[in-house]
Amino acid sequence: MKKIDLGQGINTLANARVIVGIVFLALELQQNNELMESESRATIATMNGELWATTSATPDIADFAIKDRTGAGLTPQEEIRLVAVWLRALYNAEYSFEEAPERFPTYMWIRAYSTYGSLRRAWTGDGSPSALAGKDMYTEAFVEFMEANAFRP
Repeated sequence: MKKIDLGQGINTLANARVIVGIVFLALELQQNNELMESESRATIATMNGELWATTSATPDIADFAIKDRTGAGLTPQEEIRLVAVWLRALYNAEYSFEEAPERFPTYMWIRAYSTYGSLRRAWTGDGSPSALAGKDMYTEAFVEFMEANAFRP
């Protein structure tokens, strides 16, 4: 019968502890990824909720949107306020696209509103009185996706 010396036993125990540590680390990483996904979903919901709350708390924004949709024309001040709403919506859409692309339905409602001149100007930056408007503010992947899906002709 072969005897295991003390050094060999300690080495075997150390190796076993390393393996247990690696398994524990893998479990922690999985839990961390799940937590990050959950936080991302919560952030997206909060951002969209804040946008809708701001819009509903400011009734004249709806009036501006109706004027824009019907072609009645907007004053530069009205356009800036409406473009600010569109820019916030586009920012939320980009965040959703980057953080949770598999759950990215936002482009569908942007597409529904894409006939609004102020939204198109917020997207392109052309003719908008807001210096912040323009798709060059967004990531290339987001712009390509939106051009192909939400702002297609």
